[in-house]
Amino acid sequence: MQTNVYNVARYFIEKANDAKAIVPLTPMKLNKLCYIAQGFSLASRDKPLFPEEIQAWKYGPIIPELYQAYKAFGKNHIDQPLEKFETLSDDDDKAVVDYVWNKMKNWTAMELSGWTHRLGSAWSKLFQEDMLNVEIPVSFIKQEFKQLESVA
Repeated sequence: MQTNVYNVARYFIEKANDAKAIVPLTPMKLNKLCYIAQGFSLASRDKPLFPEEIQAWKYGPIIPELYQAYKAFGKNHIDQPLEKFETLSDDDDKAVVDYVWNKMKNWTAMELSGWTHRLGSAWSKLFQEDMLNVEIPVSFIKQEFKQLESVA
C-alpha cells in the first residue's frame, strides 16, 4: 500500500499525543510538518513521501485534502486522528517523519509558517496574493530541501 498524506498526518498526531506535546499540534502545524517531511523525503531519498498535491496558500504550503480533513479543529490541538485513516507502516517513511518531528515538534504553527515563507523557499517563488490554488511542483520542493542539505 502506498503511503498517503493521511497516513503521515496520523503518525504525526499519534507522536504528538503520545509525547503530550508542549506545543499544540494544530491543523496548520500538521500541514507544515507534512510539507517539511515531504521535502526531506525528496531530498534524502529522492522520492515523495506521499502523492497529494501541495499548494501555495497565504500562510504557506498547504495540502488541500489534509486541510479539509482537519479544519474543524481550527486553532486547537488535534487530540484524535480521524479513524478512517491508518498510520504509517513503512519503516523508511516513519524514519523521515521521526526526523522531522524530533527537529520541529517544539515549533509553533506560526514559526513553521514563517520558516516556509523564507526567501528562496519553494512557496516564496510561487505565492501571489491574487492567485489561488497554485501547485508547488515536487521539483521545487526537492530543490528547496536539497539546498538545505548542502548548508547543513
